Amino acid sequence: MAAGRDSKVVRVVSARVALAGVVVAALLSGAVVAVSAGPGGPFPDVGAGHPFAEEIGNLADAGITGGFPDGGYHPGDPVSRQSMAAFLGRGLGRAGYVPFAPSPETTGDGTFLSLPAVSIQPGADISGTNGFVVVTATIEVDRNSDTCPCSPSIFIQATKNGFANIEFAGDARNVDMASTETFGELTTQAVIPVTAGSTWQFRVRAANDVTTFSGGVNTQFSGSITAVYVPYGASGGDTIG
Repeated sequence: MAAGRDSKVVRVVSARVALAGVVVAALLSGAVVAVSAGPGGPFPDVGAGHPFAEEIGNLADAGITGGFPDGGYHPGDPVSRQSMAAFLGRGLGRAGYVPFAPSPETTGDGTFLSLPAVSIQPGADISGTNGFVVVTATIEVDRNSDTCPCSPSIFIQATKNGFANIEFAGDARNVDMASTETFGELTTQAVIPVTAGSTWQFRVRAANDVTTFSGGVNTQFSGSITAVYVPYGASGGDTIG
């Protein structure tokens, strides 16, 4: 009985070693090229019937790994320490955080202000790969009490080519404030699909819409915005869910 159990342990350990080789091969000396899809699989030597075709495909989709110059993945090749460093460098998450002091005062006519942006470069520099950035913003609203009731609101924007070209705009979040309230807080979060290898910027737009606007400056926004890159969706691939 003991010998049988030992044999099972050896087989399990061997399988794990083989898996480690599969998922990080093709990184030697930075020899990463664009993915060349094989019949039903991510590479010519990793077809749909390969036991780790899905995992290797997910790595390629996220920009964590690519193929050798000959187009293959070479799943059985040994892995060096420098290859492992390249693999982890592309695959580990990244985070950006920007706190900001009170904004310039704005009127309560619903005009949106652009609050400071946070930048992040997700994933590797392999063209066409994907990932996600989780953006969270917490905004404090300070205002005069003589111009409410009002409804401060915020929403997230994202771009990789400057904010003249908005590639994502989240839904607005708002909070209703009574005439006697001078302080409010808003939090919003978005999971944004991104292309890896490009520098992305994320910002909050904020406004205060006063029900009965009486003129004058009356509102300031402060808080922070955080961006965290993750290479996979919840399913382990390049889709959300």
